[in-house]
Amino acid sequence: MNSIDLSKLRNTEFSQFIIDFLKVTFSHDPAVMQIAAEYEALKSSSDELVILMKPELGNALTKDLESEDTRRDSAFTGFSTVVSGYTYHYDESLKAHADNLSKQIGLYGSGIARQNYQEQTGTLTSLISDIKTKPEMSEAITALNLSSWITEIESANVAFSDLYIARNKSMVNESPESVKEKRNAMMSEYYTLRDMITALNTIKKGTEPFTTAIAELNGIINSYNQILDKRKKNNSETEVEG
Repeated sequence: MNSIDLSKLRNTEFSQFIIDFLKVTFSHDPAVMQIAAEYEALKSSSDELVILMKPELGNALTKDLESEDTRRDSAFTGFSTVVSGYTYHYDESLKAHADNLSKQIGLYGSGIARQNYQEQTGTLTSLISDIKTKPEMSEAITALNLSSWITEIESANVAFSDLYIARNKSMVNESPESVKEKRNAMMSEYYTLRDMITALNTIKKGTEPFTTAIAELNGIINSYNQILDKRKKNNSETEVEG
């Protein structure tokens, strides 16, 4: 399994990483994977960390955040589905416009609606910018009468981003030392769970569900490593500019 320096993640990122990791692990049934004890230990600590980090406002904003995430997922899925339908249109002109839009969407890869919060926000922002600034994209949107879809995607994405920032600001650590201690314990529990999955995968010779589970977990690890790499790059550029 891929490595990640958990100590470099900010508190909110660390908490969300563990939640994401546990969610994928649970989907493959910890009991079947023979890692139930290790999973439950980390899950229990994760729940305690959430309580330490999220006051009442944070919990309320989290519900709103999930609602806005569902809204933008639905908007993007609806838009891409309509575009896909037009690629089969009998009118060659409309088909050509749809093909152009489909290729532009494809540049950002598949599974945009399944990306983590930050990654999806950036992807949709970039995609909308491309559609608005590239003449051939704007022409396609007009020809296919898809302006309302773009407006909805952008509105939902901005609303989500604003809530995400507000929630993070609300996650004030009333007891920094308690959070630090909990993080340290969780890092040890995470590595125990990770190493157990890796060891069992070797023993089971890469059979399912280990092969798929590890591939999906590596996807999560990679996405958070990208956050760390981007931050490191930005800090480096700031130091050079200064």
